[in-house]
Amino acid sequence: MNFAKLFPIAILLPSLLFPTAIIAQEEELSPTERFNLCSAFPLNSRCEGYTAPVSLKQRPGKEMVCHFNSGTTEKTGKCKV
Repeated sequence: MNFAKLFPIAILLPSLLFPTAIIAQEEELSPTERFNLCSAFPLNSRCEGYTAPVSLKQRPGKEMVCHFNSGTTEKTGKCKV
């Protein structure tokens, strides 16, 4: 056997015997993607510490118009009390 025939085997054999560990990269989710994921799978590890918001229609209480003033920001909109 000559060296030219063994060379491809010599190159491939170490990679077959010692596979390289591939570490998955975690993508950053958009707010919409995170909402969809965590609404469907709340126990997913990417949902740890995240609580999917509940729409105003699904919340209990009487719907009213509310005014919020934090000193620097003023907002008026629908809310439930």
